[in-house]
Amino acid sequence: MSLDLKKFDMKNISFRPDENKGPVVVLIGRRDTGKSFLVRDLLYYH
Repeated sequence: MSLDLKKFDMKNISFRPDENKGPVVVLIGRRDTGKSFLVRDLLYYH
């Protein structure tokens, strides 16, 4: 089993006015894995 990881680009998460739905972000992880920090970073970027 292999897992290919790519660098995450915040520009891929965007809202298109012609769509009726916005982007959905799901964060799954154990405690102290940086989920809240990632949400804070996402909110700061957008």
